[in-house]
Amino acid sequence: MNLSVYIRRRKNLSDLDLIDLSKSKYNKEKDDYKKLIKISDDLNKNKNQEIFKYIYFFIPIILSLILSLGYVDKSTNQINILFFILVIIIIPFGLMTISLVGILYKRSSNSCFSFITEKIQDEIVKEGIKKVSCFYLQGISIIFSVLSIVILLFLTAIESYKFYFATTWLSNNFFTSIIDFFSYPIKMIFPGLIPSHELIIESSKNASSNSIWLWFLISLLVFWILIPRTISLILAFYFSQKALKNSFLYNSKSKRILEYLKPKITTTDYEKEEIYNSSLKRKNGSIDIKNTKEQMESKYSKILLYSLNENAINAIKNDERYLNIDIESYHRNMNFKDFTSNVLIIINVQSSPKMIAINMMRKLSHCSLYLCFVDDNGSEVFEDSNILEWKRFLKEKEINIELPNE
Repeated sequence: MNLSVYIRRRKNLSDLDLIDLSKSKYNKEKDDYKKLIKISDDLNKNKNQEIFKYIYFFIPIILSLILSLGYVDKSTNQINILFFILVIIIIPFGLMTISLVGILYKRSSNSCFSFITEKIQDEIVKEGIKKVSCFYLQGISIIFSVLSIVILLFLTAIESYKFYFATTWLSNNFFTSIIDFFSYPIKMIFPGLIPSHELIIESSKNASSNSIWLWFLISLLVFWILIPRTISLILAFYFSQKALKNSFLYNSKSKRILEYLKPKITTTDYEKEEIYNSSLKRKNGSIDIKNTKEQMESKYSKILLYSLNENAINAIKNDERYLNIDIESYHRNMNFKDFTSNVLIIINVQSSPKMIAINMMRKLSHCSLYLCFVDDNGSEVFEDSNILEWKRFLKEKEINIELPNE
C-alpha cells in the first residue's frame, strides 16, 4: 500500500456510516486487514492523491538542477571537484547515515519529515506522510544522485569540460587526503579510476581536461551514495509498509468498524431487561419505570431520532418512557420551528459524527438540546469510544449539548 492508496482508503473508512455497513457481506473475510481494505475499496469515494507522485519526482529534479549551478561554471566550462564532492556526496551521505540510524534505532519510518507534517491540517494525510517519510527521503535522494550523474554525462558529452579544485588557503595535502579517503572502496574494485597524486596536484593549480575525473566522481556517487541509499531504501520500505498497515488497521475508526462487524451474543428478553434495569440503577440509583416515564414526559417536549435503523426506531416508539412524547425521525425537509423547549436527540452509537448532524443541531439552537446514544436494538448505551468522538466533535464545532446521564 503506497501513500496515496493509504490516504484514499483511510478517508473512505472515515466517511463511512456504520449503520450502512453489511455485516453478512464482510464477515466472510476472516483477516481484519483484508476486510477493511475490501470495505474501503467498495466505497471508492475518494480519488487517489496523485499529487504525491508528482512531488516525489519534482523535488529531486529541481534540487539537482539548482545545485549543478554551484559546481558547473558554464562561462569557463569547468567543474569544481571539491564543491561536487561536498554537496553531492558528503552532505547526502551524512543525511543518509542519520536517517538510517534513526530507522534502525526506532524500528520505524516516521520521523524524517515530522517538522513539516506538523503544519498539515488533515490528520490522515499527516499520519500517512509520517509513516513513509524516511522511505520518500531515500527515494528522493536516489533520484537526485542519478540526475547528478546524468547532468555530468550530458554536459561532458556535448562540450569539453575541465575539472579543478578551487580554494584560497587549503593545501595540496588536503586535496590528496580527501581523494585518498573517498577512494578507499574503489581501490579494491576499480583502482584505475582513481586520479594519481600528480593529477591531483595539477588540478589544484590548473583545470584538467583528463576524463578520469568524470568517471572518478561518478564512481564516488555509486559507491558512497547509490549503493548505501538502495539498502536504506529497502529498509525504509519495509518499515513504512509495516507502519501504514498498522495505522490503517488500528486507528480508532477501523477499530469501531471491526467491533461493529463482530457477531453479537443474543440474550433472552429477561436478560435484556435485567441489563437495562441494572444500568438504570448504576446511573440513577434504584428507580422504577413509572418514575422514569414521568421524568421523561416532564423534561422533554420532543424527541428527534437521528441515523437509527428501523429496529431501533420501533423499540424507542414502543418504550413506555416515551409513549406520551412526540417522536420524529430526522429528514432534510423537516420544520425545525415545530421544536420548542427541551429536545432529546437520540443517535445510533455506531454512526460517525458528521456536519449534517452539526447543521441539524444549529437549526435547533433555539431549543435546549440533550443527547443520548442507543444500539441497533434501541437500548441506551452509556460508554463507547464513539461517544467520546461525538463529544470531541461537538466541542470542536462549539455545539452546547447535554447528555442525560452526565
